Amino acid sequence: MNALDTLLQAVLQGLTEFLPVSSSGHLVIFQDLFRVQQPHLLMDVCLHGGTFLAVVIYFWKDLAGMAVSVATRPFDLGRERTNEFWKIAAASIPTGLIGIIVQKKFGFVFESLPVVLAFLTVTAVLLFISDFLRQGTKSVKELSWGGALLVGVFQGIAVLPGISRSGSTITGGIAAGLDRVAAGRFSFLIGIPAMIGAICLEALDLKAAGIPGEFWIHAVLAIAVACVLALFTIRLLFWVLKKVRMRYFSLYLAALVAVVVIIKKATGGW
Repeated sequence: MNALDTLLQAVLQGLTEFLPVSSSGHLVIFQDLFRVQQPHLLMDVCLHGGTFLAVVIYFWKDLAGMAVSVATRPFDLGRERTNEFWKIAAASIPTGLIGIIVQKKFGFVFESLPVVLAFLTVTAVLLFISDFLRQGTKSVKELSWGGALLVGVFQGIAVLPGISRSGSTITGGIAAGLDRVAAGRFSFLIGIPAMIGAICLEALDLKAAGIPGEFWIHAVLAIAVACVLALFTIRLLFWVLKKVRMRYFSLYLAALVAVVVIIKKATGGW
């Protein structure tokens, strides 16, 4: 990868990681259409590290509050922050189990453009449906344990490329009775342990993959660009949840799939 490839993939990661449009799906499309090679494992870690850093920066008060609450009264579920911590832990269980199964059994789908386009279509349908779900009024503290597990299942399925993690978990949260903003907040919070797990698994393979010396400059660029743009998209998503409907993202994904299919057919690239 050269500096331009690094910059473009960091821009894609930062802009699409937290919007309900699937960053993994966009990266597969970008790599296929522009004949860009799969990034070095270190670069993949840096791209995810940049967006992870953005979440930590944005939610640092929530995270600090949870840390203090759990450290002082770890099992007092009447305390909002402690309750939220254990809801996040509960949601992470199905996420981890499903993620491991998908990675082991269906790893071949992660570089298949037709499969990605199919899953992007599924995401478009899911987002469209989410606008017609009955809007809940619950906070995360009021969310049932079954609801937390349900959102965790949605997050686990979103490991598939083209299935938006934020889109599916927000839809799952709304279906479980959360209001739209609370669903968005819970989506980000349960994404933190998932991102930590994914980054750690990738980092374990870095030794085998080797780290070229010139990659460090690209790594800093990827982390900085992905982080800054991700902070912007987090704010944008919460604005959308308050003011706009998710169906607009649905229409965007439908248009994207149609354009890619037309391009591939015109170029005979299938």
